Amino acid sequence: MRMLVLCACLLGVMGWALAAGTAEATAGKDQPAAMAPMTNPPLRGVVTVPGENGAFSLNLGADDGLHNKAELLIIRDGNVLGKAKVYEIGDLDAQAKMIGDDAKIAPQIGDAVLVQYNPQPKAPCKLMRHITQEPDMSQRRGKFFVALLTLLAIGVTAANSHF
Repeated sequence: MRMLVLCACLLGVMGWALAAGTAEATAGKDQPAAMAPMTNPPLRGVVTVPGENGAFSLNLGADDGLHNKAELLIIRDGNVLGKAKVYEIGDLDAQAKMIGDDAKIAPQIGDAVLVQYNPQPKAPCKLMRHITQEPDMSQRRGKFFVALLTLLAIGVTAANSHF
């Protein structure tokens, strides 16, 4: 019976060492690839609805990877008319307005839109990254194994002791 208790304790120590080794091995790893910033390919669209004072709608939206405050080039017949900036974004379309010296230019339906600068959304705070990150179950399994074997050893010892 003492041999059984000794084996259980030995297995518990081995499980603890395994869990500690897994924690050390994963401690220096980078964030998962899903959290790495992504780069978007160049986006191209067209003006769909002209507005007043240099404002217009275009056929690119969040589903296409367009972000708020993106800077656009407006092109007509192969010539650059000017720059615009996205100020409102929907899933399938966005609203933009001509900026700077080009604010007086009125885009027309069918003018080409080329995304020149598309700012990436800010990374989530550390708390959100922790919440959304997949848990490392290997550490939990090792700790559970240690706790289970420790309880087993205590139970066997208590059953064999004479109070």
